[in-house]
Amino acid sequence: MTRYIVRRVLGGVATLTALSVLVFVALIAIPGTIVGSTLGAEGASDSEIAKQLEATYGLDRNVFVQYFDWLWGVIRGDLGESWRSGRPVSDVILERLPLTIEITIGAIFVAIIIGVPLGAIAAKRQHTFVDHGARIAALLGAAIPVYLTATLVLLVGSENWGWVPPTGYVAIWSDPIENLATVITPILILGFSSAASILRMTRGAMTDVLSQDFVRTAEAKGLRPMRITIRHGLHNASIPVLTVLGVEAGVLLGGTVLTESVLSLPGVGRLVVDAITQRDYPVVQGTVLMIAGMFIAINILTDLLYGLLDPRIRLEGDN
Repeated sequence: MTRYIVRRVLGGVATLTALSVLVFVALIAIPGTIVGSTLGAEGASDSEIAKQLEATYGLDRNVFVQYFDWLWGVIRGDLGESWRSGRPVSDVILERLPLTIEITIGAIFVAIIIGVPLGAIAAKRQHTFVDHGARIAALLGAAIPVYLTATLVLLVGSENWGWVPPTGYVAIWSDPIENLATVITPILILGFSSAASILRMTRGAMTDVLSQDFVRTAEAKGLRPMRITIRHGLHNASIPVLTVLGVEAGVLLGGTVLTESVLSLPGVGRLVVDAITQRDYPVVQGTVLMIAGMFIAINILTDLLYGLLDPRIRLEGDN
């Protein structure tokens, strides 16, 4: 177990390093710099001021020096400072992170309570109206992108009822009611989208499990259908469903970029979009690195949970 965790952590570090290089190169390839956006078209023509700003932001150095200087700071736990606000990037991210995490957790919960029961019912009643309806709902949920759903919700709500979702953020421990009013819309939008994948995986896994001999034996013994579905069906189908949950958690973290932007919510996703627009590269790099790190951690945790759900599973490296 320990060797497996060490291997996964080292693999995660290698992945984050490669991702940091890709993000750094992509930011360099974007036309324009913070110097141009700060000075404007007229100010940028003043080469002396432009050179001073480039020296201030370290843009006058070789790109390799810039990258390795930033990477050395990350290794020491320093993500740098925001070029726009002058604040530490870690403080800027941690200020926005609670909203994004709350939306992600809430969306996963919504996806589970919708996708797992509907998937189980669809598998139990294959080729019926219920099964076809669930499969069509899953197809629509997977086909419609979250940004389109968020835009439609905003347009329909504002045009028909004059409703506009709150744009600020109040912590749940400060005002639970106002907090719920802020997060409920993005939670439902992202939750319904993720429920489609969970529904399809649950149905597929349950269909396979319910056709096994031990399920027919349980039915022959006269066990109640509900007990068979939950105890024998869902329990044995939980591994592939858990895999999808781990992937969806990462997808939801990335999905907040679009949802928070459309709904004007001050989360990490909106922070990335604003930082790219403002050419605030340290914030972009730090935020992408943190989200990727959370995604990798979720996947490692998912793998470790396999052994708890099914003791027969042994992780690579176990004796």
